[in-house]
Amino acid sequence: MELAWRLVEHTGANVFLTGKAGTGKTTFLKRLKAESMKTMVILAPTGIAALNAEGMTIHSFFQLSFSPYIPGIGQAESGTRFKKLSKDKVKIIRSLDTIVIDEISMVRADILDAIDAKLRQLRHSPLPFGGVQIIMIGDMQQLPPVVKEEEWNMLSEYYHSPYFFDSKVLSTTPYETIELTKVYRQKDADFIKILNAIRENRADNNTLLSLNSRYYPNFNPPESDRYIRLMTHNRQAHDVNVKKMQELSATPHNFEAEIEGEFPELIYPVEKNLTLKEGAQVMFVKNDSSGARRYYNGLIGHIRSISENGKVVVVTDDDMPPIEVEKETWENTAYTIDEKSKEMKEKVVGRFTQIPLRAAWAITIHKSQGLTFDKAIINASAAFAHGQTYVALSRCRSLEGLVLERPLPPSSIICDSKVSNFEQACSAREADSTKVDRLQTDFDQRLDLEVPDLTGLRNAMDNLHRVLQSSHAAAFPKMTAAYGELFNKQFKALYDVSLRFQQQLRNMAAKGNTPNQIHDRLKAASNYFLKELRPIFQFLKDLPTEIDNKDALKKFVETMNMVEYEAKLKEALMEATLKKKLSAADFLKIKREISLSDNTWLKITSKNNSAQLNSDIENPELYQRLADWRRQKAREEGVAAFMILGNKTLVILANEMPQDEDDLSSIPGIGKKKKADYGSDLLDIIRSYKS
Repeated sequence: MELAWRLVEHTGANVFLTGKAGTGKTTFLKRLKAESMKTMVILAPTGIAALNAEGMTIHSFFQLSFSPYIPGIGQAESGTRFKKLSKDKVKIIRSLDTIVIDEISMVRADILDAIDAKLRQLRHSPLPFGGVQIIMIGDMQQLPPVVKEEEWNMLSEYYHSPYFFDSKVLSTTPYETIELTKVYRQKDADFIKILNAIRENRADNNTLLSLNSRYYPNFNPPESDRYIRLMTHNRQAHDVNVKKMQELSATPHNFEAEIEGEFPELIYPVEKNLTLKEGAQVMFVKNDSSGARRYYNGLIGHIRSISENGKVVVVTDDDMPPIEVEKETWENTAYTIDEKSKEMKEKVVGRFTQIPLRAAWAITIHKSQGLTFDKAIINASAAFAHGQTYVALSRCRSLEGLVLERPLPPSSIICDSKVSNFEQACSAREADSTKVDRLQTDFDQRLDLEVPDLTGLRNAMDNLHRVLQSSHAAAFPKMTAAYGELFNKQFKALYDVSLRFQQQLRNMAAKGNTPNQIHDRLKAASNYFLKELRPIFQFLKDLPTEIDNKDALKKFVETMNMVEYEAKLKEALMEATLKKKLSAADFLKIKREISLSDNTWLKITSKNNSAQLNSDIENPELYQRLADWRRQKAREEGVAAFMILGNKTLVILANEMPQDEDDLSSIPGIGKKKKADYGSDLLDIIRSYKS
């Protein structure tokens, strides 16, 4: 557990955290959520798994469609695979240090590749997962991904298997494996041995004999024994529950859920319209939120009474007091940005309030994953999926509490050889304390190196160079040329210095220089880089925002926002380095604050008349008056600004200042109609400026 914690919390490594059923994976996840210093989201493949993990579904967070993702055909860029994300969601994704994916065994390979594509796209990063640390939690011997036949017919051309480990991104991305080994659920060594044999596909005749000794034909325990039946198919479990409920002569009581906000039917934790009777065997489907720990998710009991006012009393054990069950509330959460603190927060977007019980004479093996039972009647003879029998058996605390409704044939123990081979490979390279020590040192060094690393800023400014050549060159040729000169000479020379300096830091670390010595060198470098970068940042802030084409304007704004983020991050890290040696927590906090802060450069530019610093415009104040008039006229006519007059025309008007209609006729972009429609306005603005 502690090795896993260090690996996740104090390194940047991607991690596959696994372990047998009952080894504490869920406990570890809860600790991460409560204590991690990293900006993190918790995701899961299904709605119920997401509710249990107190996170969101993968599809909801990334707005993925439910169709298969085909890698390498540009879907992420064209938008055909992904729905549009809100600005706040994009900010959140760019702020992330870590994404935790629970129940990874049920995540398809193409879904992991879709996540990778979306993260690279939104974070403008070529790194796997856009540079985000990915923590994958689950047991590959439990339930596999659900893949329809028609989906696999399509995906099989691209993937060796539907499992997450055969995704394209993981084939080229290193990740560490940690296996939790201490079993908390079962205490019986013989039963643990049987479960391990089933799990590892080592079940022999003796294993089956031991298990089938628990087969009792026509076993029909009294209701007070509180056995639950685990079955392979939904229809089987449904029919058992309906039949048992109908057999009760008690009056049915109906409980309707209260639903607020967004709470899709797909993730209802219990029936919206719940029918219960006195005497019904039920299972709690939520932990007691009162703090009294009277019940937990998976606890079996019987309804002793239901009063006229709807109070439900459940008995679970002869030695335990009856439980008066009140409605519980499940929350559907989303990740948002707090406007005041500018931090990522979990926001409740919907609530589902209902009695936390369901009829539980039987449930499917699939729905039992993550639960624990003292007594269970298992029907897994018709198991049809990898891991299904193991999941059913491992729900039980002991062999004595397990009864087989039918004998288990060898065919019911289904183990996919692909999973077995994967697990063997993982075991061979499982991380140990020595490796974690090295990864932690690498992580700390990487954070030091990131302070002077200008790669992200270079990439953003390179993109801006291309955008300016297409969007600004016609109207502002001198400015575009000046930016090219600044980028290709001044900034690139500074970038080369940053590369040499990073190598200096590596050499210092390799020679055993102390952290304080390295910090002193980093501090001096930060002072130098800030002095050189600030004039460049001022030039960027003063770029004109008037663009003639809507799509070009959108691209310019997106690119400028990315340049602003990279510039502000470098500036904030360097300024903080001048004050003290940054810890990992300091670094991550600064990154989070910059990622979630508002973009201001373009707003400042439009307010402060950036044109005054633009060498293409001889009379910037006049240009600004003309631009303001154009914006107002465009609003009045309900058209884009460039349809009134183009940028190039505005620049020439401001520079040449025509005096009459004959002069206007010589201005490119002003024909007879434009002169008739707008000529008098333009001449009035020019005359007013001159006076």
